[in-house]
Amino acid sequence: RHVVIIGGGSAAFAAASTAIAAGARATMINAGLPLGGCCVNVGCVPSKAMLRAGEAVHHARTAASRFEGIESAGRVTDFAAVTAHTQRLVDGLRREKYVDVAASLPGLRVVDGRATLAAATRVVVGDE
Repeated sequence: RHVVIIGGGSAAFAAASTAIAAGARATMINAGLPLGGCCVNVGCVPSKAMLRAGEAVHHARTAASRFEGIESAGRVTDFAAVTAHTQRLVDGLRREKYVDVAASLPGLRVVDGRATLAAATRVVVGDE
């Protein structure tokens, strides 16, 4: 058996690991975002990291109002550094949770390209 999965996000990885555990080969066809899909690349992970950075600044700014005898200040001094830190987090999680996992799954082939359903049992990628 051979399962073709279109996409490279978390649901695609769940489908691939389930198919392989059931004894099938799996081909994951991914285009657009890198492996990991929306959540790790542009959604959940980077947005939460940026929210946590803002939260840290907010807590630093407001700590003095919560405790007597404390002076505090918080400000963003280098937004490029904050975004670079967020990108390193995204890159590391993508590698650890998706790229390395894909490489470790026996029977999984990852194809970079846009899939086209050519027939009921045929998927074409590019000119393949």
